[in-house]
Amino acid sequence: MNMLLNGLGRVARRLELVTLDVCVILVVVMCGVLLGELVARNIFSTSFLWSIELATTCFVWMAFLGGTVAVRRHEHFNVDLISKWAPAGSQADFSLKVLGVLVVGTIGAVLFWKGIPFASGGMRRFSFSLGIRQGYTMLVMPIAGSLILFYSLIDLLSLYLRRRPDGTFDGLATGEASGV
Repeated sequence: MNMLLNGLGRVARRLELVTLDVCVILVVVMCGVLLGELVARNIFSTSFLWSIELATTCFVWMAFLGGTVAVRRHEHFNVDLISKWAPAGSQADFSLKVLGVLVVGTIGAVLFWKGIPFASGGMRRFSFSLGIRQGYTMLVMPIAGSLILFYSLIDLLSLYLRRRPDGTFDGLATGEASGV
């Protein structure tokens, strides 16, 4: 099982790096387009109709993909009010960590499940200024959902493998023990 977890961890790490590379490209395109629009508007008194729509599309993709990286790194929104009461490594701590992973995984499942028909419906409509199908912008939802689900399943497997017979576990943050 640990070999499986290590293999999944390597895949997850590669996916994270590819996602970050895509986010960098999106930031560069977004900034370049907005800078070009700024120059065109202020110096040449003209405007590109497509610039705001392209920048918005880049921003949407960046936000969703960046969210998957935050899930992978356990840097997403976290309410630790209750977990402060549970001693590290206790059954309560374990249960709260599992609950947190399940909540995040459920969000990923909803993004995936509802994102497919949303993107599919968008393929029937074209953007006004870019002339591309709007579904390409919406396609980020099922992609992000699948990545979040994948990372959540790895976290659940990691928690399960670190659990002791008495219900306690080693108390490390999810993914730290196996390097996942």
